[in-house]
Amino acid sequence: MAQGSKKVQRAQRAGRRTGVAVAERKLLFPISVVGIVLVGSVLVVLARSSREEAAAVPPRLGLDHWHAAFGIWGCDKWLPNPTDTQGDRYGIHTHGDGLIHIHPTSSAAAGENAKLRVFFDEIGLEIDEDSFTTAAGDTFREGSRCKGGRGVIQLLRWRPGEFDGEPQVIEEDIADYRPRNGEALALVFRKPGEKVSPPPSVGELAAPSDLPSPSGGTEDTTSTSGVGSATTGSTTSSSPTTRPSSATGATSTTTTASTTRTEAGTAGGAQQGGDGGEGGGRESPDRGQASETSS
Repeated sequence: MAQGSKKVQRAQRAGRRTGVAVAERKLLFPISVVGIVLVGSVLVVLARSSREEAAAVPPRLGLDHWHAAFGIWGCDKWLPNPTDTQGDRYGIHTHGDGLIHIHPTSSAAAGENAKLRVFFDEIGLEIDEDSFTTAAGDTFREGSRCKGGRGVIQLLRWRPGEFDGEPQVIEEDIADYRPRNGEALALVFRKPGEKVSPPPSVGELAAPSDLPSPSGGTEDTTSTSGVGSATTGSTTSSSPTTRPSSATGATSTTTTASTTRTEAGTAGGAQQGGDGGEGGGRESPDRGQASETSS
C-alpha cells in the first residue's frame, strides 16, 4: 500500500514538472519572436542610416552630374566603347561615348556608394582579382601572354586636366574605386611597363553629349560641366541708336558694342580628395574664371 502511494506521488510530481515545462515553452516562443522582430528592425534602421550617410557626400542623389573618360585597353588596342546593358538602373552609366555619366538616381549609387562596380555591372563587365570579361565576351587574365610578356591588369587614373602626365596605377580593389569628375580612367591589360595613353574619349569631357551647349542670344545654365565647373551661357546684346547731328543736320548712327560675358565656377558638389584605394586620388583644384570683352 505504501509503495502504491509513492508511485502516485511520483506521477503527480512528474505531471507538475511536465506542466511547468509546457508553460515555459509556450512563453519562450512569443518572446523569441518578439526578440527576432526587434533585432531585425534595429538592423534595418542601422543599414538605412549607414546608406544615407554614405550618400551624403558627392556625387549626391539628384544634385550632382559628373563625367569621367573611360576606356578598356586589351594588350595592344583600345576596345570599342562599352554601352549600357541594364537600362541605367542607378544613374551611373554611359551613352557609348567613352564617358562614365555619374548622376545618381538611387542612394545605392550615390556618395561613397558611387563605385566602379556599379558602372561595371551596368555595362556587363565582370571583374575579379585576376581577370575581367567584357560584355562582348573578351576575357583578359593576369599572367596571360601579352606582347611577349605576362600581362597585368590595372586601373590607370589621370587627374582632371593632367592628361599629359603619368597616371596613378591602381592594382587592388579596382571595382571599389570611386570615379571623380573630369578625370580619365583606363582599365588595362598590358605588358608590365608598357606606356598607355589616356583613353581617346578625353576630348568628350569638354562637351559631354548629355549637357546642353550655350547658344548666342540666350542664357543657358547647367548644374555642372564635363570638367567640374558650372557654366552660365553667353549673353550677347547689340543696341544701334540713330540720332540727328546738330551741326550738319545729317544723321549719324552709333552702335553700342555687344558684350559677351562668360563665367565659370565650381560645380555643385565638392570634390573628394586623397589618392588611390577606394577613395581615388587627389582632385585638381576647382578653377573659376570670368572674362569680359567690349568693342
